[in-house]
Amino acid sequence: MRLNKNIRKRKDGRFEWRKMILGTSHFLINSNLKELVKMVAEYKKSQLKPVVKQKEQKKKESRKVIDLAWKWFRLNKEGKVKGRCYQSALKNYIFKLDRDINFYTKNDIIEFLNTITAHRTRDCCHIILNNTFAEATESGITKRNVILTLKNPKGKTEKGLWFNPEEQKLIYENRHKCSVGHEIEFFIMIGCRLSEAFNCRLELDKLRIWVERTKEHETSGYVNISKKYAEHLNKHWSKMFKLNKDCYAREFGVLLNSLGIKRQKNEKPIHRLRHTFATNIYYFGVNDKKRSYLLGHKTTEMTNDTYTDFNIDIRKEDITSIYGELYPEF
Repeated sequence: MRLNKNIRKRKDGRFEWRKMILGTSHFLINSNLKELVKMVAEYKKSQLKPVVKQKEQKKKESRKVIDLAWKWFRLNKEGKVKGRCYQSALKNYIFKLDRDINFYTKNDIIEFLNTITAHRTRDCCHIILNNTFAEATESGITKRNVILTLKNPKGKTEKGLWFNPEEQKLIYENRHKCSVGHEIEFFIMIGCRLSEAFNCRLELDKLRIWVERTKEHETSGYVNISKKYAEHLNKHWSKMFKLNKDCYAREFGVLLNSLGIKRQKNEKPIHRLRHTFATNIYYFGVNDKKRSYLLGHKTTEMTNDTYTDFNIDIRKEDITSIYGELYPEF
């Protein structure tokens, strides 16, 4: 009888069948070759069939980091706001991690996180990857969690520049040349985020607007408006913020290009108007604590260090000469 490829004759004259499956060695020994073949056939049916099925199942399961991250996300969804942030991180950043999880080192993950300038997105990616590697280790997909001790690396966040008075004058005078002119004016007057503008509640009789914050709900609050701007909103509000969110950034970006206003690297044009509001009210003499409240920040440090630009040559009159009575007395 021909020897099977997994059967060999030992030095003691007996026959041995041996096979390695999923890191475990399976073997049988018998002095009679025919009997050994029968034993192997029975052993495969009773013992190896479940093991082979398990092997096939593991082969089908993807080991790519992005697939494992999506799997974790679907099983561990949190609140709506966090869910949206996680989805954005998965779609726009973590999709780049499309190799087997065992190929990644701690340095690879650090380098990846440091390419993300937005601190909130970086935090989301860090949380997702920490949980993904932990679950992959626990389920045996990877032998060790290479980022177990990884703290969230704080990449350098680029300071957002405001639009200086000359640029603001250009934007304000030409705002109606694009389809979102009233919305551009709104961001200069209110300073909210793009996502927050769609849920603002107007209280025009009280000359204020309630802004529901999308990052920290506990920082939601009122922003004062002037009587003149309240009249303007009363006339135009019903037609504002009816487009897709992406349209506002795109239309405003086109306007900036047509006016020859220099753009920042990786900037979000609409968000730059938020920085402009923060700096404008600084020149109006609004104190740090109130400016943090108006912007929905938890700390004055964020308002001062990231959102406010300072130029010793600029005065309050340089801002009021552009907008007249549109800004209120804060």
